[in-house]
Amino acid sequence: MNTNVRRFAQLAAAKGMALASPAPEWAEASLLRSFGVDGRKCYRRAAALVAKIPPAGRRASPGELPFEQATKFPFALDPRTATGVGLELPPELLLLNEKVIE
Repeated sequence: MNTNVRRFAQLAAAKGMALASPAPEWAEASLLRSFGVDGRKCYRRAAALVAKIPPAGRRASPGELPFEQATKFPFALDPRTATGVGLELPPELLLLNEKVIE
């Protein structure tokens, strides 16, 4: 995790603000919410795709290389951060989460 994320979250909390991030793992640093692809999984998939690139000497057309797109976008909320900045989260919103940070 980026070491500055936790510091940004602390500064925002001191000002009564909440931060959001596209990286799910950053929600664990006391950001209010995150919604986006899991970067760690994307890197693993990228490595698998690189392994499919033809060896040197064999020219491949771009159409021969596979294309993948993320299909899962995890949503995470930190209710403690919401309470800290004066937000009340509806229970329905908590039910939509893939991960609730406690």
